This record gives sequence, C-alpha cells and structure tokens, in this order.
Amino acid sequence: MFQTARTKFATRAIATASLLAGCLALGSCNIVGPVLVFTSDDRQPAVYELPPKKATVVIVDDRNSRLPSRTARMKLSETAEKNLLANKAVDGEVIASESVQGILSADRFTRPRSVTALGRAVGAQQVIWVTVDSFMLLENQVRFAPTATVRVKVIDVENDQRIFPGADKDEGHTITVEMKPRSSEPPKSEADRIRAQNELAERIGLRVAEMFYKSRPREADRKIGT
Repeated sequence: MFQTARTKFATRAIATASLLAGCLALGSCNIVGPVLVFTSDDRQPAVYELPPKKATVVIVDDRNSRLPSRTARMKLSETAEKNLLANKAVDGEVIASESVQGILSADRFTRPRSVTALGRAVGAQQVIWVTVDSFMLLENQVRFAPTATVRVKVIDVENDQRIFPGADKDEGHTITVEMKPRSSEPPKSEADRIRAQNELAERIGLRVAEMFYKSRPREADRKIGT
C-alpha cells in the first residue's frame, strides 16, 4: 500500500508539472485545486556534521589573551551555543560554557588541563574547541575595521581524540571574520568600544555555529558601530 501511495504521488506530481508546462506554452490556463511548487535549497552545507546525541560544550581557548574581556569570551561561546540549539546541529545536551570558566580561572595558577580533561570535568562527550588567534577593532591603530581569526576543532572526549578537522589541517579549521563598520572612525566612547567588541565576539560565535548546520550564504557581515 505504501508503494502504491508513493507511486500515485509521483504520478500526480508529473501530471501537475506537465499541466504547468502546457499552460506556459499556451499562455493561459485556469487551474482548479492545489499546485505543487518546487523550490531549491540555496543554503550552504555544513562544514562538518557533529555526531548526534552527545553532550557538547563550546570551549574558547584564549590563553594568549587576544579577547579584550571575559564578557567578549562569553558572548562568543553563548552565541555559538544558542545557534547550535536553534538550528538543531546537536541532538544531545549543550552544556553552558560558563561552567568551564571557573575551572579555567583556577587553572591560571596550576598546570593547565587538556581540552579533553576540561570536557570531562563538565560532563561533555564532545568539545567544540575555539582558539582565538586575533581580535582587533582598529587597522593600523587608526581605521575602524573589526576583524578576528579563530581556529576550530572538535574533540571526542570519550575517546580522547580529535575528530575534526582531518590530519591535513593539524592547526584546525580557520575562520576569519571581517565586519564592515558604518564609519571608518574608531569608537568615540568607552561604551561604543565595548559594544563593538561584543558585536564582533557575537559574530565569531555565529560563524563557529554555522560550521555545523546548513546556513544562508552572506556576501558581507552586517554593519556595526556608530
């Protein structure tokens, strides 16, 4: 019966398509009843599909203090978490990265734990590991041109091994974010500077999350600043 239903649906779809083609050829046609409309999916495929049903945590590695503040770090990780959940890139639990911050703070005075150890400490089965290489608001200390570069890896905590990217990219998958400001003038106040920093951090978080689900291509990031 199921095969018959599928066959009937396919036959109706072909018949509808033929009818529409005939109408276009004749220049006019009155159609009574529903019309099937076929649309294409123009979203970009995921760079990598995360293993399903695994507790996941986003860890932002900023040991070289590229980010200007803890708030910017949290904006980055929280934006990634929110978009991973909203777009169903993970089926399992997404552990709040805030739970990692206390451990990272304690590790400042001891030997730093490995990413696998950090993941285990918060009950994660896999880690999205984001290493911050650069984070700047000004180009040549003059022109307002927010840019950042991060590297992303995925670590299987249970087996203590990297599962993304492959061995050909040992340093990780690189993401460069370049935001187009409304003006090349740098922020005039401390509040504007902090706002721009947080917006750049959020944009990085979005770009990290988009690696793991289909997303719309963008020609340029939205404008920021005043």
